[in-house]
Amino acid sequence: MDIKKFLESEYSYENFKKFIFDKFYGFEENDIEYEEPDKNIEQKHILKYKFMGSCQLDDKKEIGFFEVITTEKTDIENNRVSLGNILKNKASNELLDSAIAVFYNPNNPSVWRLSFIKFSYDENDKKEVSNLKRFTYVLGKNIPIKTAYNQLKNLKYPSLIELEEAFSVDKVTKEFFINYKDLYFKLVKDLTVVNQKNITQQEEKILEDNKQVSFYIKKLLGRIVFLYFVQKKGWLNSDRKFLSNLFYNFTKENPNINFYDEILEDLFFNALNTKRDNDKINLGGNEYEIPYLNGGLFEEDEYDKTDLTITNENLKQVLELFDSYNFTVIEDTPHDSEIAIDPEMLGRVFEDLLEDRKEKGAFYTPREIVHYMCQQSIINYLLNFYGEDSLEDIKSLVIEDKTDTKFIRNNAKDIKKYLEDIKVLDPAIGSGAFPMGMLHEIVAVLSNLDKTADIGQLKRKVIENSIYGIDIEHSAVEIAKLRFWLSIVVDEEKPTPLPNLSYKIMVGNSLIETINGFDPLEISKNNKGNGERIKRMKSKFHSYFNSSSNEEKNIIKKDIEKDVDDIFIVALRNYQNKLEEIISKNDLLNTNASLRKKHNEQLQNISLIKKIQKEYEENRFTTELFLYKIYFAEVLENGGFDIVIGNPPYIKEFTNKSAFNGTRDLECYQGKMDIWYLFGCKGIELLKENGILSFIATNNWISNFGASKFRNKILTTTRIIEFIDFGDYKVFETAGIQTMILIAKQVKNSSKYYCNYSKIINKNIEKKDLNSFLYKKEDKRFSIFESSVNPKELIDENITFLESRIFKILDKIEANKNFDLDKNQEVAQGIVTPNDTVNKNSLEILGNEYKLNEGIFNLTTKEKEDLNFETKELEFIKPLYTSKEVNRYYTLKNNENWVIYTDSSFKDKSKIEQFPNLQKHLDKFVSVITSDNKPYGIHRARNEYFFKGEKILALRKCVGKPLFSYADFDTYVNQAFYVIKSERINLKYLTALLNSKLVSFWLKYKGKMQGDNYQVDKEPILNIPIKKIEDTKPFEILVDYIIFLKSLSNPINEYVSNEHISSFFEEIIDAFIFELYFDAEFKDKNIYFLKYVQEYFKSIDNISEVEKKSIINNCYLILKEPNNIIRNNLILIDTEFKDIMMEIKKV
Repeated sequence: MDIKKFLESEYSYENFKKFIFDKFYGFEENDIEYEEPDKNIEQKHILKYKFMGSCQLDDKKEIGFFEVITTEKTDIENNRVSLGNILKNKASNELLDSAIAVFYNPNNPSVWRLSFIKFSYDENDKKEVSNLKRFTYVLGKNIPIKTAYNQLKNLKYPSLIELEEAFSVDKVTKEFFINYKDLYFKLVKDLTVVNQKNITQQEEKILEDNKQVSFYIKKLLGRIVFLYFVQKKGWLNSDRKFLSNLFYNFTKENPNINFYDEILEDLFFNALNTKRDNDKINLGGNEYEIPYLNGGLFEEDEYDKTDLTITNENLKQVLELFDSYNFTVIEDTPHDSEIAIDPEMLGRVFEDLLEDRKEKGAFYTPREIVHYMCQQSIINYLLNFYGEDSLEDIKSLVIEDKTDTKFIRNNAKDIKKYLEDIKVLDPAIGSGAFPMGMLHEIVAVLSNLDKTADIGQLKRKVIENSIYGIDIEHSAVEIAKLRFWLSIVVDEEKPTPLPNLSYKIMVGNSLIETINGFDPLEISKNNKGNGERIKRMKSKFHSYFNSSSNEEKNIIKKDIEKDVDDIFIVALRNYQNKLEEIISKNDLLNTNASLRKKHNEQLQNISLIKKIQKEYEENRFTTELFLYKIYFAEVLENGGFDIVIGNPPYIKEFTNKSAFNGTRDLECYQGKMDIWYLFGCKGIELLKENGILSFIATNNWISNFGASKFRNKILTTTRIIEFIDFGDYKVFETAGIQTMILIAKQVKNSSKYYCNYSKIINKNIEKKDLNSFLYKKEDKRFSIFESSVNPKELIDENITFLESRIFKILDKIEANKNFDLDKNQEVAQGIVTPNDTVNKNSLEILGNEYKLNEGIFNLTTKEKEDLNFETKELEFIKPLYTSKEVNRYYTLKNNENWVIYTDSSFKDKSKIEQFPNLQKHLDKFVSVITSDNKPYGIHRARNEYFFKGEKILALRKCVGKPLFSYADFDTYVNQAFYVIKSERINLKYLTALLNSKLVSFWLKYKGKMQGDNYQVDKEPILNIPIKKIEDTKPFEILVDYIIFLKSLSNPINEYVSNEHISSFFEEIIDAFIFELYFDAEFKDKNIYFLKYVQEYFKSIDNISEVEKKSIINNCYLILKEPNNIIRNNLILIDTEFKDIMMEIKKV
């Protein structure tokens, strides 16, 4: 059949049948009558429906086909008709795996919906549908069908997976974003002015500033996209293609006149932003009916008052792109998606266009996660009023929309009030995903409790009374506001002036309220009136939100700005005057270093104050701090926020120091941290008692050294409700970071409690499995359990979430600890140069005469020889060992690399003069050497004692299992390793212990992990529960065996590899270690290993290589004999200690 014609024509039953017969093999039509729905919610939009029949898909899955006729008032284009209960029942009765349904209104068959529905069945009752997900195309006359046509044209006898692909939303999102991004960059490049001859200085300045041009284009596109959604409602002259028709009609008659300058600006500022009688306006000689929308989106800003413009050709490209996609005003839910451009998708596209967003650690959160976090935050908020016994009832209300339980009927009135009073903050709002999610969830519950509620009005009230947001990016704030306006537009029948969101979603630095400790809003005896003035401002914010008159709005805004100036700007000026007066009296600067330092700090504060004042004068906001005590005073005076939710930025200080400016005096600040810890800390401070913190962020804070202050803050001021670890599954498509969800309640808590823990074990799950994981469906790919948390025990420690059986094993292991390595004298990190070799960045500075990877402080053997160092210079050239030479147990003696080991004394440049070849070599790279001891000393040489003689080398980042290597010769290593050196414990015994499965198990649960990989840093090494023993000889012998085997190139046994024999001896070491740490259990079962050492294991010290081979091979052969006690005990421990060994050995 002609699929294109089918998709762009009005609906008919016969055409739908032809489509089914053409695309699906074996379809048989049912000869049954239409049925009527029996549920109120479905009767609202459905007149009748018909189950047309079913067939098997290519993969033997069963699919059913439905026709649904809606009530005459149903607007098919702007309404998703609920069919859930009907489909669930039919699917259960007919054992359907999926369905395809058409929805149409017989009064207007020119627009219709084609939906694909996939069913999920209950795990316990395979005949009952537990869930369904619907994907829908809106089709028909004058509807863009490009996406539907491209995805359905090649569909023929599909499998279920192929059907899912044909109805995929992700394809549309990606395609639209690529096209949108290309268009955006073209518009940025092509931006011009109306009259090039009369260009002003301001316009030249804007055009030369890429950031300003980007802001202008983003706002322009935002306005046009907004109108595409508005015209879908029929609000622009009752024409759902108003913008395109207006453009093509005008440019056809006036091809040489700029449409933006002549028409679009008039539409924006004189129509949409100006109240008029009857909503009539003349555009280009024709009269149109255009509503006054208010809100601020179409207010003229400094850019609009210039002659900046885009050409007709550019605007045509914008309209052509938007016209080729279907826009829907209905936002998708996790269970119902429209294959079109919806406001949520728009938020994602806009946020991806914030050029430096990723550099600032910001990533767009998938809607499944937003949905889950918002629901759980509301559930936990409501539990504060009703307690844990009501958990299932509240979950059924929030997640399943159930209002018919006894609990809900008895408490509906109070629940409604609690939700109307809720206060929610996102301190890093981005494009508004989380506050939008909270708005949807709050409104969903309220409208379910009161089915007569006006959704549009309800949304306005929730936004006004409950939603607050801050972001440091002005563009992000504008996008978020646009999404809130769209959300209101979705649910209003007629156009009504939109609320003003300027004091709800604001620009600022949400982490900082002071200027290096000075609080400009602190109330003192000198400014008592400020407190009362701030209280009076609260009513002004509400008046401004609801004002629909430009004149009234401007009066209120000026009044608010005057209050801010009189309170905040005056305080700044007074502080500046005070500092300047102090500085003028500083007359001892040349003699007093402390005074000189303070003087410099005061100068910096004055500079910062001037910057803040300038920003406020120009923009009415600053990115240096945020005035919570003014703008959000209403919330703070009542104890704080009920929910702080979001996806804060992830930035390590070493990657962006400036992002931490002003934060270094904050409570949770410390070195080697991530900035999101500060957002977590601030979030807790802004919560009222029992308030809920709900963040998605990186998962390594529970063990990261730089998060210890934040961990302590969490442990002492909150109760962790839930920790969801995504492991190696990549939540963000554009980032390889490992993430988690933290939901915690602000309480003063020190007693032991339990929290919910879940983790993705198999990273290869598909996106569609995400909800199953989040909502705790049983699956072997997920680990889900309750974990105990004891805050008192965890202060200054890593936080570990453990099942009780694992906790007991770890407890037993730790009870054996009787030895601590000295953190200063016995453990050190390797050398930090940091300029090992020439990298890409340094190559750009050095030029083409140099080669990539050419040695600077690190040299290959050939480079070392070519430099012809003198004998005295060679004293500073040390053997450098890397992961090529350093293996588990064994370090290969022949190194390939060398390090120029010049310590901090070489910061004195005169010292290098006696070493001319060294100096000549390093002088070549002086422009790129960044060491603290530059240009001749390496950055961190460490104490050379650690690199001499006997030691253990520990690789920091280990894939699969930890790596500890014994070396008894000089081995210099870089920062990829830690070095353990002690004379208080036998190092061969310690090598055996550290490489054991028992220590791997302990490190997995109590050390640091990056997904499935071990991060063996100093802190985990120091915390390993080492059991020191007197008789280490058995371990020394076996370690010697393993090292010898690993050093050989030829096998000692013609039938078995050295690697296999070595692994067998490692298994015996594991058994030795188990016996040491589970001594009582082994005795109880009469299982021993260590007492047989003398019988089977002979030392290989001071004998020939041939003798060593013979002893080791004979030992192996004896141990593998069927009746050997050690061999049989190795088998026994897996059965006798099944609960312990199963957990330890699967690591």
